Amino acid sequence: MTNNCSCTPPSSGGTNPVLPLLVLVLVLVVLAIGAGLLYVTLAHPALAVPLTVAVGGVALIITIMGVVVGFISASRR
Repeated sequence: MTNNCSCTPPSSGGTNPVLPLLVLVLVLVVLAIGAGLLYVTLAHPALAVPLTVAVGGVALIITIMGVVVGFISASRR
């Protein structure tokens, strides 16, 4: 009787399984924060302008971070 067992574990194809989960959690957190801001804006209309400025500032910071990460990744090639 012969044992044709391959004792090496199957490869994952080089992908990291944590990255898609991290992206999913990030998207869900952003959606939850957006829903909370929408509720606050509808419940308290006087806060619409300060919330708009705050969201615009956060969007600007995220955009700048994305550009910096893009330049760093392009320079490493």
